Amino acid sequence: MQSKTRTSSVKWLDAITKISKTITSDLYLEDILRLIVTVTAEVMGSKICSLMLLDEDKNTIIIKATQSVSQDYNKKPSVVTKSNVIFNYYEKCYI
Repeated sequence: MQSKTRTSSVKWLDAITKISKTITSDLYLEDILRLIVTVTAEVMGSKICSLMLLDEDKNTIIIKATQSVSQDYNKKPSVVTKSNVIFNYYEKCYI
């Protein structure tokens, strides 16, 4: 059991190291965000991982990075935040 936990911890540390090195590199923001979702999906064993950011001016949540290869998923429209659970939580905590 301890070996499995150790392997999991090593994966997390490797992921954090990879992301940290990328953030401090000369890559563009889009490349950094794409690496973050790719590494996160790999560590979590997930088929799809997306990073969505809040556009406060438009009150929408936009997919900024994903490692999904599905064209339909990649073309998903922005989510209007006023009717969104995430925005409601954000509003309660930060506004």
